[in-house]
Formats: sequence, structure tokens, C-alpha cells
Amino acid sequence: MKSPGLLETPEPPSEIFDLIGIDFWGPTREATSIGNRYIITCTDHLSKFVIAKAIPTASASEAAKFLVEDVIFKYGHIPKHILTDQGSHFNNYLMQAITKDIGINRILSTPFHPQTNGTIERFNATIKTQLCKLQGLNRNNWDQYLPPTIYAYNIGQYRTTKYSPYQLLYGKHPTLPFSQPQSMLQFIRSNDYYNQFRRYRSFIIQQVRKNIQQQQQLSKKRSDQHRQNIQYEIGQLVLAKPAVRNHKMQEVFEGPYRVINVLGPVTYEIQLEHSNYVRQVHVNIMKPIFESQD
Repeated sequence: MKSPGLLETPEPPSEIFDLIGIDFWGPTREATSIGNRYIITCTDHLSKFVIAKAIPTASASEAAKFLVEDVIFKYGHIPKHILTDQGSHFNNYLMQAITKDIGINRILSTPFHPQTNGTIERFNATIKTQLCKLQGLNRNNWDQYLPPTIYAYNIGQYRTTKYSPYQLLYGKHPTLPFSQPQSMLQFIRSNDYYNQFRRYRSFIIQQVRKNIQQQQQLSKKRSDQHRQNIQYEIGQLVLAKPAVRNHKMQEVFEGPYRVINVLGPVTYEIQLEHSNYVRQVHVNIMKPIFESQD
């Protein structure tokens, strides 16, 4: 039986870099020759454009530096929203201070539910396979192949959007070594080009949002089939899977917890009974406690 909780289909962003997801991949078993063991990635949720960098540690300072120097300074876009997991490298005072000063809304994904940040989770799975193919035999030099791998990913057509991330970000196809010369457009006034570009960009963004929504509906139909739509009320007692499993003999569920807030259709805030410990959880790791009616 499928775990409970219907699939949520959030509205696609209206603009590129409105919503980005940032995540760490790693660590590798051994460091590269220059000490790298992780990849930090940023994925735009509309265009699917990816920015990535090999780094030695998954720390708060690395995450903050990447956001400012490799995303905002290089591409000139300040995102409206950033989606991350709840790890200490993202959920800390430094990231809170930077995003607050810049004016970015931080969204924390629900633990044990990778679909919340599914776009970047799928990319992480793809990049791992490609780097393993490219790195030298018995050589841990995957970081040398990261830039060309990211470039190849960004110029390829994305199945959901039906456009390449590069085309959506820059409004044109990439010029490759064996590309055919493209036809030239002549404009009477210089600002005609800008107006034409804006119309073209507006059209493809509308198409991309439509394509994403169609794919979301197909995914939701498959996911929701034979799945229970369980809902909880504020004040209800529940059990939940532990946030961390320390050993194999640990109980599958712990508690009791009490529901203190409904954050969304499938997301709840729960508090451990007789404690100040509060967690944000997805419905698929919760289990109801049936209280006596006496």
C-alpha cells in the first residue's frame, strides 16, 4: 500500500529565478587532489537552469558564499524564494541574516519527503551518474569534469519544459562548434530588438509554465492512485517516525505528539507531549493515536 498524502502541485513560478532550490551532494569517499568532497547546486524551478560548484565542506559559510558570489553576483538575479532542506548548513543564523538583508523568503522542505525539492533531487541523481562515467579509472578527479557536465545539462532539452535551460535563461539557442549559422534579423530602431526579445521571452515562459502544469497533473494522477488522503486536526494525538534513526532496533514510530498547526494539505507541525520539542512533518510519516472516548 502506498504511504498516505496526496501529491501537491504548486503553481509554477512566474519568472526565472523567482524560486530556486539549493542543496548539497556528497560527501565522496575520498577527497579530490584539491580537497573537494561535495557539490553545492542551485536549480531554478522554472527554467531548470543549474549552477554548481565543487567544494571541500558542506558548511553554512560555503552555502552563504555560493548564494552571494556564484548565484547573485554572477547572474544578476536576486531570487524571491529559496527552497532548502532543514540541515544546519542552511537553517542557521548566517543564512537567515543574509536572506533577510537581501529580502529573500526562505522555504524549508519537509524532512523525509524529497519530493518537496524534487527538481534538485532529480538533478543530483543525474549528476552522480554522469560524473562516475567521466572520471578517470582509479582517479578521484570528478571535480575536473563538473563544469562541462553542468554545461551539457543546461544546453539539453528538458523533458518537462520542452526547452533547454540555456534557451530559457538567455532567450536564444547556444552557439556550438558545429552549429549552423543562424539567420540575421534587422530592426529599423534599436529598441525594436528589445521589444521583440521581451515578446519572445514572455511567450516561451507562458509555454513552459503550461508544459510544467500538464506534467504536474499527469504525475499527480499516477501518484494519487490508490493513495489515502488522511487529514489530522489541531489537538489530535499522533505518532511520527523519528527524525534520526540511531540504531536498527529503534522503534519505527515515536511519540506521542500533538498536532499544533496545519501548515498545508499534507504538512503539519507537531509537539512532543510534555515537552517543548516541535517538528515539521509530512503526513506520510504520521500515524494516528485513537484516544478513548470515555
